[in-house]
Amino acid sequence: MILMISPLKKEYRALVDGIHSFGFNFKESQTGRLPFVEFSELNLICSIGGHGKSQFALQTQHLINSFKKISRVICAGSGGALVDSVKPLDVVVGTKTIEHDFLEKFIASPQPEFLGCGKMIELFAKKSTIKPNFSVHFGPIACGDEDIVDSTRARVIQEKTQALIVAWEGAGGARATAFHGLPYLEIRVATDSANQN
Repeated sequence: MILMISPLKKEYRALVDGIHSFGFNFKESQTGRLPFVEFSELNLICSIGGHGKSQFALQTQHLINSFKKISRVICAGSGGALVDSVKPLDVVVGTKTIEHDFLEKFIASPQPEFLGCGKMIELFAKKSTIKPNFSVHFGPIACGDEDIVDSTRARVIQEKTQALIVAWEGAGGARATAFHGLPYLEIRVATDSANQN
């Protein structure tokens, strides 16, 4: 069973509506305080992870504990492009998630990073078809609890992480799934260019 978690309710609704538009039916339910839908034909459960790394980790933990048959977890949401080659509506499949706002001052150490599941990345690479209005990119995703709305700050994060896109929640999901020993993948759709516009 695949667990696909979107950070925000509007991302979750868009994901569910999008999958449903391909003819897949779903059943809605709730676990604790979290709504979820199950696409039984796809062996897929979709739910909401919450805003920010901590909330996303907490809700991911709850969802994994609620569904004992989870074999892998995907974070699917939106983000801000950090490189010119990623245009709005392009998709970035994360080869790794880098926690850009983990700032240790007393010990020199690299920022925490979490590798995306190689098998899932390979599957996306084989199955992804380039559409006329968007492209699929594979590369690092930067994660931090910070809105990036300034091109100077975006450049600093990109230089530090080499990430293609930046978003909030990925590292929280990565930490929760690593705790359970489950494969994890972060996927983001670019909604903007992480600048003042």
